[in-house]
Amino acid sequence: MDGLADEPRSIADDAGRIATVTDESGTILWTCGGRVMLRRAERVNFAPGGRWDEAAMGTNALSLALCTGRPPACSPSSTWSRRCTAGSAAAHRSATPTAGSWGVLDLSST
Repeated sequence: MDGLADEPRSIADDAGRIATVTDESGTILWTCGGRVMLRRAERVNFAPGGRWDEAAMGTNALSLALCTGRPPACSPSSTWSRRCTAGSAAAHRSATPTAGSWGVLDLSST
Protein backbone atom coordinates (compact mmCIF):
# COMPACT_ATOMS: atom_id res chain seq x y z
CA MET A 1 0.00 0.00 0.00
CA ASP A 2 2.96 2.35 0.43
CA GLY A 3 2.91 4.02 -2.99
CA LEU A 4 -0.89 3.96 -3.17
CA ALA A 5 -1.29 5.27 0.38
CA ASP A 6 0.30 8.68 -0.20
CA GLU A 7 -2.80 10.35 -1.66
CA PRO A 8 -5.40 9.13 0.90
CA ARG A 9 -2.92 9.80 3.73
CA SER A 10 -2.39 13.37 2.52
CA ILE A 11 -6.15 13.99 2.18
CA ALA A 12 -6.90 12.50 5.62
CA ASP A 13 -4.14 14.53 7.28
CA ASP A 14 -5.15 17.80 5.59
CA ALA A 15 -8.85 17.33 6.39
CA GLY A 16 -8.45 15.95 9.92
CA ARG A 17 -10.14 12.70 8.88
CA ILE A 18 -9.36 9.00 8.68
CA ALA A 19 -8.89 7.16 5.39
CA THR A 20 -9.83 3.49 5.32
CA VAL A 21 -9.58 0.61 2.87
CA THR A 22 -11.66 -2.57 3.22
CA ASP A 23 -11.79 -5.83 1.36
CA GLU A 24 -14.95 -6.85 -0.49
CA SER A 25 -16.46 -8.35 2.68
CA GLY A 26 -16.19 -5.09 4.65
CA THR A 27 -13.20 -6.07 6.79
CA ILE A 28 -10.89 -3.10 7.30
CA LEU A 29 -7.44 -3.74 5.86
CA TRP A 30 -5.75 -0.37 6.33
CA THR A 31 -6.34 3.01 7.99
CA CYS A 32 -4.43 6.25 8.21
CA GLY A 33 -4.99 9.58 9.90
CA GLY A 34 -3.83 11.60 12.85
CA ARG A 35 -3.19 9.95 16.21
CA VAL A 36 -6.35 11.35 17.80
CA MET A 37 -8.53 10.20 14.90
CA LEU A 38 -7.00 6.73 14.90
CA ARG A 39 -7.57 6.35 18.67
CA ARG A 40 -11.22 7.41 18.31
CA ALA A 41 -11.68 5.00 15.42
CA GLU A 42 -10.16 2.10 17.36
CA ARG A 43 -12.75 2.59 20.12
CA VAL A 44 -15.49 1.53 17.71
CA ASN A 45 -13.44 -1.17 15.95
CA PHE A 46 -12.86 1.10 12.93
CA ALA A 47 -9.35 -0.31 12.60
CA PRO A 48 -7.58 -3.09 10.69
CA GLY A 49 -9.42 -6.35 11.29
CA GLY A 50 -12.72 -4.64 12.16
CA ARG A 51 -15.81 -5.70 10.20
CA TRP A 52 -18.02 -2.87 8.90
CA ASP A 53 -20.44 -4.76 6.67
CA GLU A 54 -24.21 -4.44 7.16
CA ALA A 55 -24.52 -7.61 9.27
CA ALA A 56 -21.73 -6.64 11.67
CA MET A 57 -22.33 -2.89 12.10
CA GLY A 58 -25.67 -1.93 10.61
CA THR A 59 -26.10 0.70 7.93
CA ASN A 60 -23.07 2.93 7.44
CA ALA A 61 -21.13 4.39 4.50
CA LEU A 62 -18.92 1.31 4.09
CA SER A 63 -21.83 -1.14 4.13
CA LEU A 64 -23.87 1.01 1.73
CA ALA A 65 -20.98 1.19 -0.74
CA LEU A 66 -20.56 -2.60 -0.54
CA CYS A 67 -24.29 -3.33 -0.94
CA THR A 68 -25.19 -0.80 -3.62
CA GLY A 69 -21.93 -0.27 -5.48
CA ARG A 70 -22.67 3.45 -5.29
CA PRO A 71 -20.71 6.11 -3.38
CA PRO A 72 -22.85 7.09 -0.38
CA ALA A 73 -22.22 10.06 1.88
CA CYS A 74 -23.47 9.53 5.44
CA SER A 75 -24.05 11.71 8.45
CA PRO A 76 -24.95 10.44 11.93
CA SER A 77 -28.65 10.97 11.26
CA SER A 78 -28.54 8.82 8.12
CA THR A 79 -26.91 5.74 9.62
CA TRP A 80 -28.42 2.99 11.72
CA SER A 81 -25.21 1.74 13.29
CA ARG A 82 -25.13 1.89 17.09
CA ARG A 83 -21.40 2.55 16.98
CA CYS A 84 -21.54 5.18 14.27
CA THR A 85 -23.14 8.07 16.13
CA ALA A 86 -20.85 11.00 15.36
CA GLY A 87 -19.05 12.35 12.33
CA SER A 88 -19.61 11.87 8.66
CA ALA A 89 -18.31 9.57 5.96
CA ALA A 90 -18.01 9.22 2.21
CA ALA A 91 -17.18 5.83 0.69
CA HIS A 92 -16.60 4.45 -2.77
CA ARG A 93 -16.56 0.83 -3.89
CA SER A 94 -13.36 0.28 -5.82
CA ALA A 95 -12.51 -2.10 -8.62
CA THR A 96 -9.87 -2.78 -11.23
CA PRO A 97 -10.52 -3.86 -14.81
CA THR A 98 -8.66 -7.14 -14.30
CA ALA A 99 -9.42 -8.07 -10.68
CA GLY A 100 -12.95 -6.70 -10.36
CA SER A 101 -14.25 -5.32 -7.07
CA TRP A 102 -11.75 -5.38 -4.25
CA GLY A 103 -13.43 -3.32 -1.52
CA VAL A 104 -14.15 0.20 -0.37
CA LEU A 105 -12.13 3.39 0.08
CA ASP A 106 -13.66 5.53 2.84
CA LEU A 107 -12.94 8.99 4.23
CA SER A 108 -14.53 9.59 7.66
CA SER A 109 -14.59 11.89 10.63
CA THR A 110 -15.43 10.82 14.17
